[in-house]
Amino acid sequence: EAGSREDRVEVVFGSSGKLQTQIQQGAPYDLFFSADIDFPRRLAEAGFAASEVKPYGLGRIVLWSASLDATRMTLETLADPAITRIAIANPQHAPYGKRAEEALRASGLWEKVAPKLVFGENIAQAAQFVETGNAQVGILALSLVKSPQLAQQGGYWLVPASLHAPLEQGYVVTKRAEINPLAHRFAAFMDGPAARAVMTRFGFPVGPITLLDEVGLDVGAKAAKVMHAAFGERLKPSDVIGKMLDDKRLGRKNGRGFFLYHNGQKSGPDE
Repeated sequence: EAGSREDRVEVVFGSSGKLQTQIQQGAPYDLFFSADIDFPRRLAEAGFAASEVKPYGLGRIVLWSASLDATRMTLETLADPAITRIAIANPQHAPYGKRAEEALRASGLWEKVAPKLVFGENIAQAAQFVETGNAQVGILALSLVKSPQLAQQGGYWLVPASLHAPLEQGYVVTKRAEINPLAHRFAAFMDGPAARAVMTRFGFPVGPITLLDEVGLDVGAKAAKVMHAAFGERLKPSDVIGKMLDDKRLGRKNGRGFFLYHNGQKSGPDE
């Protein structure tokens, strides 16, 4: 059913972990969108959902700065003594912060940069720290730095997806909104082509092929083996992925997957 210009949706921002807790304690939220799909899944398992949990994209993290040229940075740059304040979302309850920690640990940099870290309550606050100069650089969400407000202030460097666990994002209608038609209309809209086009524009790849290229075909193949072992033949890995790995196609990380990439940007399907 199409939406109406009279429909009004109020957005409340917060970290996924805290919002999940608030919903379980009776907070008046009708839909729950999370940067980590595990949080709405937990709500559903606990009986606080009125719809199935649906994914809406795969989050990516980047280095961004309003005062430095982040396009010339890598994670190793963060160890430079000249950089004294680095903003990330709090890893204890914010998915983007958790992935930032994972990437720093995978790079062997966590201990070196930990004293420099400034924690935002959520990823939006971490971005605010960098934008206002309270931090020189941040490990932020790609979707945020692609927003008009931040895009005009500085470039970014995309953190390799192989350095952290996939950040699959998802949403659910809460139990409170079980008979709320607007909540269900908005959820249906998010599952449609118009919403997908907007999400893609802001850096959320969608679709299984794009997700595999973003995460890495080697990572996807390992996950497929685990799923096959756990669930049997109904989740048997595709032979196609093995053939692509034999052809040294890893996805965005090495420039060749289902798509071709030039300087980290998708240039088209590999035909």
